[in-house]
Amino acid sequence: MTELQLWESRQKLQLVLDNIPQYVFWKDRDSVYQGCNRNFAVAAGVGEPEQIVGKTDYDLPWTREEADWYRQCDREVMESAVPRYHIAESQQKAGGGQIWIDTNKVPLLDSLGKVVGILGTYEDITERKRQEEALKKAVTEAEQARDKIAAILRSVADGLVVVDPMGRIELMNRGAEKIAGLAPDQGCSRPLEAVFSSKILPQQIAAALKGRKNCKPVEWSLDDEGEGGKKSIQAVTSRIQNKSGETTGTITLLRDITREREIDRMKNEFIATAAHELRTPLTTVMGFSELLIDPEQFGIAGEEQKKEFLTAIHESACRLSAIVSDLLDLSRVQSGRPITINRALCDITLFLRRQLEKFQSEKVRRPIVGHFPPQPVPMLIDAAKLEQVVDNLISNAVKFSPERTPIHFSGEISGDCFRIVISDQGIGMSPEQVERVFDKFYRADTSDTAPEGLGLGMAIAKNIVEAHGGRIWLESAPGVGTKAIFTLPIQAPAA
Repeated sequence: MTELQLWESRQKLQLVLDNIPQYVFWKDRDSVYQGCNRNFAVAAGVGEPEQIVGKTDYDLPWTREEADWYRQCDREVMESAVPRYHIAESQQKAGGGQIWIDTNKVPLLDSLGKVVGILGTYEDITERKRQEEALKKAVTEAEQARDKIAAILRSVADGLVVVDPMGRIELMNRGAEKIAGLAPDQGCSRPLEAVFSSKILPQQIAAALKGRKNCKPVEWSLDDEGEGGKKSIQAVTSRIQNKSGETTGTITLLRDITREREIDRMKNEFIATAAHELRTPLTTVMGFSELLIDPEQFGIAGEEQKKEFLTAIHESACRLSAIVSDLLDLSRVQSGRPITINRALCDITLFLRRQLEKFQSEKVRRPIVGHFPPQPVPMLIDAAKLEQVVDNLISNAVKFSPERTPIHFSGEISGDCFRIVISDQGIGMSPEQVERVFDKFYRADTSDTAPEGLGLGMAIAKNIVEAHGGRIWLESAPGVGTKAIFTLPIQAPAA
């Protein structure tokens, strides 16, 4: 070719390169620039493309770290003769500032297939990178929000169920899965009717989806496989609406109200029992007082008979006083106030012996055997309150054990505490009864033939013992008997 033809050929090639929107460059085997298009020359700050010839990456505006990285990539491509595509890397602009580029590098081969250099192209992906970073940040924030919501749902003790407009479950927390008897993650995407056997909940959700604004709470019972009884479940459903006001589903809160219903039942039984317990001594007081008001009309004569009637009235009044005392103590506990303890120095062994003598002197058809330390044990206690505890425990042993069977009443020093035990050979209690015996209003036997009582004695006894800084518990088994144990800390008299 003539020099003119060669020059024209090069001009045409440069014209083609300059019209390529990407940035194009090529280097020799030593990573020295041999040419580029106009876009690259402007980015490199050299003005015209021919000004790039003979320069290296260290002669251009790139940072030292960028130049090192570019040359490392060049070397890898030329040594392996394998192209590298879509290399995401940073580049410092000639006028300042940083951009992100997407680079492709391929080895340049001569006619014999020998690598003589490298050809590179890249495009500015700064905006795309910014969008990717924004998207990544949004995804991260969404994941964090999702994890936060998931953590909140996991921490909610009640059940939560989200249902779509087609009646399929979209979300179900572990509390709801337990109520439905499902393994984890087994409820989602299933129809509501396939998860909950009761028709009450699907009916309520269907009503909410149809637009009913005020859905009243509904309740139903289901089998409790763990406890072997029935569970009461309450459901409250609300519609989920988008910004346009369209209903996109429902959210339902499921609560296990078995305990609440049991407490309601116990309170009702307590009211009935309290009325009965109050009526019996009141009837005695009213009846015998009426006889004493007009003894001649009823043929009452003699001081002995009058004394007998007065004794019955006094015993009934004492019974009424005990009931009122229990109710006052319960009122204090219910209002969050501790039972008032008036401590005084007292020999606990002498106190227990007097309690033993009191019960032995009464007409109790069960031998009560006491075992106490021979030496005095001075303690700071409220003797009147502890007498209430001992009375309750021994009375329970008497009520629930057969006649003639012994009741053992003992006390001993155990470490820094004084341990008191009252045991019987009575009917005993099941583990469930033992667990609930200190609940307010709870009575193990609620039959018509059950011994008298309001179901408050053990709850009040527990509060009195704990107010002394002690602990009380029961050990029992059906048909074996019951052992009531409580401990009191031994304090120095100076305290």
